Parts: sequence; structure tokens; C-alpha cells
Amino acid sequence: MASISGRVNEANKYLENGHKFLRTGLLKWSPDHENAANQFKQAAMAYKGAGLHQKAIEANELAIKSYLASQSSAFQAAKCMEQAALSAKEIGEIQLVSSYYMRAIDIYRTLGQLDTAITTMDRAAKALTEKMPTMAADIYIQASEACAIEDRYRQAAEFCNRAATLYVKAKEFRRAANILKEEINCYTLAGDQRTCNKTAMGIILVHLADKNIVGANEVLKTCPFDEDVFGLAQSLVSGYDKHDAKLLNSVLKNSFFRDLDTEYAKIARDLMNTHGKIVESKKSTSPDNQQQDDGIPDADEDMLLWYC
Repeated sequence: MASISGRVNEANKYLENGHKFLRTGLLKWSPDHENAANQFKQAAMAYKGAGLHQKAIEANELAIKSYLASQSSAFQAAKCMEQAALSAKEIGEIQLVSSYYMRAIDIYRTLGQLDTAITTMDRAAKALTEKMPTMAADIYIQASEACAIEDRYRQAAEFCNRAATLYVKAKEFRRAANILKEEINCYTLAGDQRTCNKTAMGIILVHLADKNIVGANEVLKTCPFDEDVFGLAQSLVSGYDKHDAKLLNSVLKNSFFRDLDTEYAKIARDLMNTHGKIVESKKSTSPDNQQQDDGIPDADEDMLLWYC
């Protein structure tokens, strides 16, 4: 308790010093923004250490304004924005988290600090993934585009993959399909098509989850597949399109689908459970009261019912 009290007193002292640097008088005609900003930054760190995150945000905001006013410390202002974002996350102010991170990213880009901007985008997306998954996905796409500018295509592809996963979770299947295509493009530009099999199959699964058989067939025509995986993909699309439950079940039980990333393996399981379910329908064996179920013809063999 004494430690927390000491940190608060320390923070208050830094805050007081910061305001002193901003004061003007007869012998001091202009505020000392640089030193004031440094004091406010120290105050924010002390408040954060004491667990007073709202106070930390307020102190960081003072530091940001002072750093920007000094006209030579925009980078430090951006760093304080990142710290404010972390405190905002601690108190559940997700909109503030997004706002501070995006402001920081804009400054890094303006300063030509692209590597720092990309790293911050990654942190921002991770911070927003749970509460704002679609926004997190959008930030990953920005990170991918920034990497592509630097010809870092493999890293760009990884960011595309993360964005697509979040879109799938949010059931934004069309957006997921588009960004997965961009992932394949990035891997192709990187000279690495080894991972394209899973990505291309992911696009097909996303299209089928969206009931877009046209899009799924287009993937077969345009995306790169190894020969054995192409046969698997072709059978998957055919089984879905022709309502062939046995074929679909056979394909989806292949170990290839179990090895996919979680969200895509889940789509495969859902397809098998809802589109390839076999329902038994047998005649009643009662000699006195033999009836047929409404809408289902009498039959001696199992009937395949599709739920599309």
C-alpha cells in the first residue's frame, strides 16, 4: 500500500513540475514544452505503476500535447499515444484504444518510420482482436499493405492470414475470401507456393460456408494446387454442388482438413454435420398400424436428407 501511495505522490510531483515548465512570466516568455512533456510522461508512468489508468491517460494526453507543441518530438508523442492505448485497454475503453493506436500509426507513417508503424499496427490489432475483431482485421490488412510496399511479401501474407481468420470468426465470408486471395498473391510474389494449398482450400471452404458455389468453382480454375490436393478440392466442391452426402463425408474426413487452422477446420466440420448428414427413415414394422412420415416416401433403404 505504501508503495502505491509513494508512486501516486511521485506522479503528482512530476505533474506539478510539468505545469511549472509551461508557465510564463516576466523572465520566461515562452513555455518549455519539451521539459514539460518529459515530466508529464514520467507522471503517466508512475500513475500506471500505481494502477491509476485513467490518471495515466490524462498525464499521457498532457505529454502528447506538449511534445507536439515542441515541434520536434512527434515520435515521442506517438510513443505516449501507445502508452495511453495500453491504459485505455486496462479500463475497457476500447474506442480509445483504437483512437490512440491509429493516431500513433499516422505519426510514424508521416515521419517515414514504416517499420515502427507496422509493429504498432500488429500491437493494435492484437489489442482489438477480442472486442473489435473486424477493426483488428482491417488493421492487419493495413499492415499487410505496408509490408508489400517494402517487398516483405511473406510477412504481408501472414498479416493477410490473420485478417482472414478474424473475418471468418465474424462470418464476414466474402471479405475473408478476398483477403485469402491476396495472401496467395503475396506468397506467390515471395516465391513460396508451398503454403498455397491450405490457403486455396480455405477460400473454397469460406465460399461454401457462404453458399457461394460459383466462387468455389472459380477457385478450382484460378488458384494453385498440388495435384493430390486439387483432386480433394474438386471432390469437395462436387459433393457439395451435387448434394452427394457420401462423397462429401468421405472428403471431409480426410486428414488434410483436420490439419487446417482452427476456423477452417470448424467450417469443414460444420459442412459435414449439416450438409452431409445421413438420416435413417424406415417403414414402421407394426402390422396393425403401418404409416409413412409426412413428406417422406416409404423406403427400405436409408434416405439422404440435405440441409442447405
